[in-house]
Parts: sequence; structure tokens; C-alpha cells
Amino acid sequence: MKELVKAKHWEVITISLSALVLTILGIIGFLGLYAVDLKPSEEDYITIKVYARQFAWRFEYPNGETSAQLTLEAGKLYKLELNSEDVIHSLYIKELGIKRDVVPGMTNIVWLKVNKPGEFNIFCAEFCGAYHYSMITKLKVK
Repeated sequence: MKELVKAKHWEVITISLSALVLTILGIIGFLGLYAVDLKPSEEDYITIKVYARQFAWRFEYPNGETSAQLTLEAGKLYKLELNSEDVIHSLYIKELGIKRDVVPGMTNIVWLKVNKPGEFNIFCAEFCGAYHYSMITKLKVK
């Protein structure tokens, strides 16, 4: 009988600790997801429109200027609005761990902040036609 009471105590302790751990993990997960959904105020970032078409990229800056390569300032937050003018493409910047589909009729968003100056290749990672291999441009961070 004494062993049965001890076993019951251990069972209650084990279940209680498990419930506590799961509750803590749930709270951490919820807070993490909430933080991901927080949108910065419009003064805190610069919006750049990105247009993909067979077989080139075009970047439109807030002043209306367009360029075939992307030039950013280090340490600033950018919102890239991705649009396709023809078929499905995929913006891929390997060194920054960014890969996002660019789908016709849909605007996808990439938040980007690069802290160090440098030069990176931007590829299309979705087969988009015969000259897909040539759809490469540069990201220059000053």
C-alpha cells in the first residue's frame, strides 16, 4: 500500500512538471509568433518594389528611379515588395538566407536589413524559361 501511494505521488509530480514545461514552451512559442507578426511603423523602413520578368530583375526605389541591380545602405530596414510580370520566379540571396517566390498577380514581402557592406548575387531559384540561368543581378550594400 505504501508503494502505491509513493507511485501515485511520482505520477502527480511527473504530470505536473510535464504540464508546466509544455505551458512554458507554449507561451514562448506564442510570444515568438506574435513578434514575427509585428509590423514596424512606416518611418522605420524603406519600401522597394521588385519586378521579375523573363529573364531580368528590376528594382523601383521610393523616388521612382529604377535599376537592374539593388543598392541598399547598411543598417537600414527595407521592405521588398516582390511582383512578377509574367511567370513564377523566386528571389534567392544565398548569403543572406533569403528565398521567396515571386508569383504573377500576387505581392510577396521580404523584410531585409543587412548590417555590413558587401556585394551579393541575386538569383532566380525557380525555373522560368530557356534563359533562366542568366537571371542574375547584384545586391550592393554600402
